[in-house]
Amino acid sequence: MFYSLIRFSIYKPYIIIAFITLLTIFCSWKLFQTSLDIFPEFSPKLVIIQTEALGLSSEQVENSVTRPLESLLSGIANIEYLRSESIAGLSVLTLTFNEGSSHSTNRQLVTERLNGAKNILPKYCEVSNHNASSFFSSHNYDYRLFI
Repeated sequence: MFYSLIRFSIYKPYIIIAFITLLTIFCSWKLFQTSLDIFPEFSPKLVIIQTEALGLSSEQVENSVTRPLESLLSGIANIEYLRSESIAGLSVLTLTFNEGSSHSTNRQLVTERLNGAKNILPKYCEVSNHNASSFFSSHNYDYRLFI
């Protein structure tokens, strides 16, 4: 088999050169069509909301900050799951979105909901959204609410 392949290559070099040229052109074309991601993103699409409530115990933070924010944010589209943690003086909500959702849409939906947080949080709460995505990867967003 190899003998006949080598013999064909020796006696008909123009066919082999034409085949290699076509193969090179096809592979080059496919290479430029392929979307290459140099640094693929393996982490899920997250939005992290940290609420500082200085001077409040963990139970007070849970009742006055975490639960109202959970109920406010639970209706956002494309949420895979919502996790929260309340400790003394701090509430952290982590929203994980579906893989097919858009980062900008997720961020916009959370921002719109957080703008309405002034109505449900206690009167002494000051809501200010700081997008600190420079501290995280380009697909994770962090919002901080200060009380």
